[in-house]
Amino acid sequence: MPMGDCPSIRSFKRYFLIRRRRTTRLEHIVHHLGLALGSRPAASFAKRLMLPVSNDTLLRVVRRRTAMPTDPLLVVGIDDWAFRRNRRYGTIVCDLERRRIVALLPDRETATVQAWLSKHPGINIVSRDRGGGYGEAAAKALPNAVQVADRWHLMENASAAFLDAVRRSMSKIRTAIGATTIDLKLLTCAEKLRYQGYLRRQDSHAAIAALVSDGVPLKEIVRRTGHSRNLVRQISRGGGTDMFRTRQSTLDGAPAVPGRAMVRRLSQRCRTLAPFKRARL
Repeated sequence: MPMGDCPSIRSFKRYFLIRRRRTTRLEHIVHHLGLALGSRPAASFAKRLMLPVSNDTLLRVVRRRTAMPTDPLLVVGIDDWAFRRNRRYGTIVCDLERRRIVALLPDRETATVQAWLSKHPGINIVSRDRGGGYGEAAAKALPNAVQVADRWHLMENASAAFLDAVRRSMSKIRTAIGATTIDLKLLTCAEKLRYQGYLRRQDSHAAIAALVSDGVPLKEIVRRTGHSRNLVRQISRGGGTDMFRTRQSTLDGAPAVPGRAMVRRLSQRCRTLAPFKRARL
């Protein structure tokens, strides 16, 4: 006789279905609270509703009542993830249509990903990063599937290319923005010191740029000029152009004569502080 058909086991199950601590309606409420709010917020809200349940109970109810989808996978996303950052990495596979994790593979090897994809021949689209390992695995396991780059990597690569292009043209941009005549008579003592340092930096950067244009190696430029290798490399790549800015005073842009609104605010402030001043006296 199978174990599930044993009379004692059937009576045991029937007893616990009848004697369980939550009714069917309460089970539905706990399930919906866990789905809507999560474990800890749902437990706090349930306590306010006089339905005390723990975080673990909410998670157990949600997991028990959640039916795993049996539909075949059509669109998946593949990327690496860290079991332990900088130590051990694996592969995460997500169902992009249902937005849920499908599998966590133990490593990032091409053979491991290829073996998993081979078990799901119905996949039509594979979203991945721009590395070659996942692309090779998808091409071997699913030759008819369309491979696309995911949105995060597209934005990351596009922003990196944009910043690199701007960085190469930054010297011309800064020259165009800061191409103003500096009147030393209008500078304060601190600004004059900063301007002198700015001129020294410009001269040293121009000397380094001239050596780079003459084809002198970076190591030799570092030896001749005494500057750091990072600065020489930065100037050789088109960066390092400085721009002098004068510090704007906090009084710039303020009206020379107080307007009516300012006078009214000052009078209100004086009336507000008057009792405190009298109490202090």
